[in-house]
Amino acid sequence: MASQTPKQSFDQPRFERSEKLQQTVLNLMIEMKEMFSSYQEYKTIIMNLTTVSKELNSIRIKEITGDMTNEFSSIDMEK
Repeated sequence: MASQTPKQSFDQPRFERSEKLQQTVLNLMIEMKEMFSSYQEYKTIIMNLTTVSKELNSIRIKEITGDMTNEFSSIDMEK
């Protein structure tokens, strides 16, 4: 059986940016744990950063599968 290609190729520079954002969020979480875990607000901030991380991961998956191509086209046209 021949290998299948994705329906649409993803935008590599855009994917790299979302990957860098994801890494930045993870670095923030590590720094928060090391420096501020004793603060009362720590848990709330970590929960919010976890949500951001999950959303970024969802976007990255959509970029890989090509599900966001139409969304990006409409955004790019508005500029």
